[in-house]
Amino acid sequence: MESDPLTMNSDLSDTDVLLTLNIGSSSVKFAGFSATDATRRLISGQFDDSDGQLRWMHFGDDGQPTHRQSFELPLGTAASRREDVLQQIVDLFRPGERSLRSIVHRVVHGGTEFTGPVLINQHTLEALEELSAWAPLHQPACLRAIRLSRQLYPNIPQLACFDTAFHQTLPQESFQFAIPHFLTERGIRRYGFHGLSFQSVLRRLQQVAPDLAKGRVVVAHLGGGSSLCGMRNGRSIGTTMGLTPLDGLPMATRCGSLDPGVVLHLMRGERMTVEQISQLLYRESGLLGVSQNSGDMRTLLAAASPESKDAVRLFVHHVAREIGALFVDLHGLDGLVFTGGIGENSAEIRQMVCQQLDSLGIAIDLEANTHSNSLLTASGSQVAVWRLKSDEESEMAHQAISYFNGQESQKPSPQGD
Repeated sequence: MESDPLTMNSDLSDTDVLLTLNIGSSSVKFAGFSATDATRRLISGQFDDSDGQLRWMHFGDDGQPTHRQSFELPLGTAASRREDVLQQIVDLFRPGERSLRSIVHRVVHGGTEFTGPVLINQHTLEALEELSAWAPLHQPACLRAIRLSRQLYPNIPQLACFDTAFHQTLPQESFQFAIPHFLTERGIRRYGFHGLSFQSVLRRLQQVAPDLAKGRVVVAHLGGGSSLCGMRNGRSIGTTMGLTPLDGLPMATRCGSLDPGVVLHLMRGERMTVEQISQLLYRESGLLGVSQNSGDMRTLLAAASPESKDAVRLFVHHVAREIGALFVDLHGLDGLVFTGGIGENSAEIRQMVCQQLDSLGIAIDLEANTHSNSLLTASGSQVAVWRLKSDEESEMAHQAISYFNGQESQKPSPQGD
């Protein structure tokens, strides 16, 4: 029986590093932060399976990039490549000028058990493994990386931060499905996701518009995976994803909300297996399925085909409609914030969404929107409109530092696996 490292040393220096790992189904994002200051980013990078390139950049004391580097990993199996990626990343923090003090992992699904950061041990891993079926695109890949990093670096404390944790404040009427109560007791309920993104946007909003952050705000995380969160006084009141990240808005390849009768028909009428239905709904639907072309919004906006235009209209319609539903949950709306790959970078989608919301008193300044300003509100708008960058890695660092600082005061005995 192994025991877990409990916490970081109390005598941390400003050269000690927290490494954050954000494992996707086809990519790995990472960042290194000062172990005493989550606003001080030292390094940031990404690996994409598509081209096999590991890229990273270093940052100076002023927070600006100083130089960029890249490394091409040799061909191999997906598992061997991920092992190479993790080894290369952690090698950047070998003892020397900087010392790696903790590895912090983004985990998509925490269920009802994990409502905040947790030190990873064998019990944690077994509990998270049971949730893999509820996040099949993300959870298995993340857990493989966690197991590997624990094998490679057993003496470094490792922490899990959860996308579902931010939504623990959902009221019962928001998280409960209209199904028999015994199923709700077994955890079949709405959890919501993108919580690290929503928390990071809230943290930024508290800096740039503190009064608005205390009000009624919808944050639209729009990207390959998309969801909305309605916040009141910084607490999640409603969100569009449910038990799994398959629910809610139509996404790049995921269907979003769907009549359950469609799934029953696919099983009975089309004689499809569970595996075939999963492949269809997770990887072949959404914008890709509607457009028959691409799940990438940039490609769809540039395309001339009627199907591509249909996919864009469908996406915008559902985003606007769900913002309207959150307006009801929040009993009004003071602010709308766009984030995520589409939300931050597509002026056209922001404009189209806001145009459909004019009945809620939302008006966007077209010049500010085109020039990617942070504050996009038009004169006379009853709702403030913002564009803010999501920074999940920074949020993970904030949560990790808070966790370890709390542990310092408690000093519990190490828990065996």
